[in-house]
Amino acid sequence: DVPADGVLNGAGERFIGTPRIQNGKVLFATFNPTGDSCTPGGTNLLYGLDLISGSGALTYVTQLPTNAPVSSTEGTGAVPLSSGAPITSLNALANKQSKSIDPTCVVGSPGWPACLTAGPSFEQCQVVIYPGALVLPRPCGRQSWRQLR
Repeated sequence: DVPADGVLNGAGERFIGTPRIQNGKVLFATFNPTGDSCTPGGTNLLYGLDLISGSGALTYVTQLPTNAPVSSTEGTGAVPLSSGAPITSLNALANKQSKSIDPTCVVGSPGWPACLTAGPSFEQCQVVIYPGALVLPRPCGRQSWRQLR
């Protein structure tokens, strides 16, 4: 918004990148400058909003390398990414993992880690969004526009 005096001071959060649509979410980074022209810099936030409702959609998203949830609060819409230069684009990496469905096969259990490949398994596909290394689970194989929801 332009202030009443018409003078823009250049402060405040701004969107300067390219959004990415993935798994029914629109993802985009914003930048909030904190320095001045002599000491530039700022903080970046990653927003994830549901395409249908517009509500925050980062609640069950995990982050590599720990696979810890980025937030446990329902309706989370933004998470901090980094400080420094503005982030202007997001990249995605799709991968597929084979997971064991044996609930007794956990770290420290008898037969670990051989039990990971001993029993039946299923494929789990995911998309990793960079920067931030956020993991979004997704259906394996082709997706149609009907699967957007």
